[in-house]
Parts: sequence; C-alpha cells; structure tokens
Amino acid sequence: MRAMMRPDATFDFASSARDYEDVLKLILGANQHHGRFLGMSFRDMGSPLDACSEFVTCRVRGNIVGCARLTAVDGDVSKSQCALAGHVMPDPMWTDGFVEGHGLAISPAFQGAGLLAPMITRVVSVAYEWGYDYFVIGSAMRLLDAYENFGFREVDRREVTPLPGWTFTSALMYMDLPVLARNPPPGKWTQEVAQALARVSDQRCER
Repeated sequence: MRAMMRPDATFDFASSARDYEDVLKLILGANQHHGRFLGMSFRDMGSPLDACSEFVTCRVRGNIVGCARLTAVDGDVSKSQCALAGHVMPDPMWTDGFVEGHGLAISPAFQGAGLLAPMITRVVSVAYEWGYDYFVIGSAMRLLDAYENFGFREVDRREVTPLPGWTFTSALMYMDLPVLARNPPPGKWTQEVAQALARVSDQRCER
C-alpha cells in the first residue's frame, strides 16, 4: 500500500534560526494538542542534542507542518537520548553507529492528512543516505503497532522521564535498514519503506 501524500508537501532540513524556532513551536503545539507540556514555552522543547543534530522538515506552502530531529550517534552515549534515558542498545549498534530519531511531530491541523508515512519513510532514508545501517527511536506504548507497521522492532522497554512531569513506558525500537530494504517484514507501510531504502542502497553502490 502506498502512502497518499499531499501533492503540495515537500521535505528538506531546517536551515535557519527561524526554521529552528518553528520546529520547536511545532513540537510544543503537537504535544499540547494531546494535553502535555501545558504552560511550557517552545524554548523548553530544545535539546542539548540540537547542536549535533539535523531536523528533517515537511513543508506545505512554505510552512513547516512536520519535523523530526535526527542525531548520528557514533559510539558516543552523550549523543543518544534513548541511552541517556536508560535504554540498553544492542552492541552491534554501538560498534557500527546508528541514527536516532526523536521529536517527531506533525501539526495538529495536518494530522490525518497522510503525512506520517512519508515522514517516516523520509527520515529513515536520510539515515541510510548518511551511511548508517541502524535507525533507532523511543516509542510510547500506544504507538507500538504504528511503528511496527513501518518495520520497526522492539528491543528494550522501560520507564522514562524525558521532561519534568512527563513519565511514560518507552519501547526502544530499531530498523536494520539494509535488511529491511532486502526483505521487508509484513506491515502496512513496510513495502514502501523498503522501496525507498532500496533506492538509497542502489545510490550507495554507484558511488
């Protein structure tokens, strides 16, 4: 099944101070839509990891309506929000390096508009384009089924407190990108993700 993306949606990276402010406001707004972080400022959504991360953005008519923070973790625990929260990574990920995604948000006005599947497909493709074979996220339990439909698999679970007053059970989930590209498991969106990764794999082979 192929994701039906808005024809006016485009993907790029946050590249200016204004973009960075907009993604923090988007993350705050998406969380407040679900009753979290009420009374907080968008500046509270910033992270020390932002200095070594990139934000993939989805834009509609020039406005940022989706975003995800991507951090390349090269054996440095201080660059992994999941590890700092107490998750235990399989050793091969530390040896080979991985990209960690967090801060995924879609504007409440665009939720249900067909942006999630293209957004996930884009961020894992970026990780593969960067030369990494593993992509890692921490997921709330209510999102497990959704992420499994993209090809993520759970490897760890524990209570985390990413910000004061917000504690939840987090599942550490990962994708083995080259394996997924060659042999996608059953899932609503795994074929689409696999096709995107296979295109990146072909490009990597041509270099």
